[in-house]
Amino acid sequence: MPTIKYRISSRVHNGQAEVLARFYDGEFSQRAKTRIAAPVSAWNDEDGCLVIPRKTTPETVALREKQRQLDELTDTVSNAWWRDRFDVREGWLQKVIDDFHNIPQKKSRLTLHDLCEERNAELQLDAATITKYKVLLSALDRFAGKRTLYVDDFTREDAEAFAAFYRAEPTSNGVVVRSSNTVSGKMRSLRALFSYAVSMGYVSQNPTAQYKIAAEVYGDPIYLTMEERDQLYAFDSLPHHLAVQRDIFIFQCHVGCRVGDLLRLRQENVTEDGWLQYIAHKTRKSLPKTVRVPLSDVALEILARYKEMSGDRLLPFISAQKYNEDIHDCARLAGLDRMVVVLNKQTFDEEQHPLWEVTTSHTARKTFMEAMFRATGSERITSAFTGHADGSRAFARYTHVDDDMKRNALDNLKK
Repeated sequence: MPTIKYRISSRVHNGQAEVLARFYDGEFSQRAKTRIAAPVSAWNDEDGCLVIPRKTTPETVALREKQRQLDELTDTVSNAWWRDRFDVREGWLQKVIDDFHNIPQKKSRLTLHDLCEERNAELQLDAATITKYKVLLSALDRFAGKRTLYVDDFTREDAEAFAAFYRAEPTSNGVVVRSSNTVSGKMRSLRALFSYAVSMGYVSQNPTAQYKIAAEVYGDPIYLTMEERDQLYAFDSLPHHLAVQRDIFIFQCHVGCRVGDLLRLRQENVTEDGWLQYIAHKTRKSLPKTVRVPLSDVALEILARYKEMSGDRLLPFISAQKYNEDIHDCARLAGLDRMVVVLNKQTFDEEQHPLWEVTTSHTARKTFMEAMFRATGSERITSAFTGHADGSRAFARYTHVDDDMKRNALDNLKK
């Protein structure tokens, strides 16, 4: 039976959000924008309609008019379906809605750039994710050359050709060879972009669906021991600008947050009784739980040191890229030169590198997770500090039970 359901967009402006439509009949399904904005406070998610008080006021009159529009739109779509159901094409629902509003159809076709911009706005993606998709679009542009990539004619063959191009990209200076992990990451982003296109009814099939994305392969996580962490913090011969970034890195080692969250933290994220609390931005939509971490004496000492120079921000953070560069310099000058085994992601051969050379902002998070799991032996307690989702594949890499932990567990059992 043909059915149309409405939901409110997550993109809110001045208390209003656009109503989105999904029409389906059996296996057929398309989504579209209704071009009708409604007050979020009056929207009933369960019933997909506006809640209108009985008392007549200017506000209720406006709500009745909005609901009348939606009811008329429902009738229009239903009638169009019985008329067109044997010859329904991509974008049919949006065209019916635009005709309802007397909106002329765009002559230009939807490009991948247009699609990406719409998706970024609709899903309210954070700055780091938007940058990731800008990098993807730049790579697609280099792949296409003078050809414009349109959503409706991008094929499975295009997806496979792009993956091959990105894996070994020819440039004026030779060939840039990228790792399997890097290629897989780009293809996952491309698949997500086309999944959105399918959900909006722009295309009926995802052209990347049949492309087999290789599982990402990682070596053992690299982290600082507690002695190395304390050695770095105690090193007092750093230039002032490096000492500041070193202190931020040490703070991150003591709280275990992602660098993206570290950048967003404000003074109000610290409670009066000395706890850091925040919602992890990466999982805010799928796992919007509050992460609470009791601040150590060292963490509190660092916060007090920079409170006057940070403004409303928690710490005087610089850009993520410059932060990583400074961390390399700090670790090198402090003598963190222990040789560690690193997996070459292109050849999958093992390589030896000094610790300072592979230390990044994410090393701080790894250091915290390793120390916490070693201290507690509990994945659940550790993930409560880090904000990982249950069953996270990334988290599983940091919870390796070594021989020392086994001995300690056995000794405690004997006691």
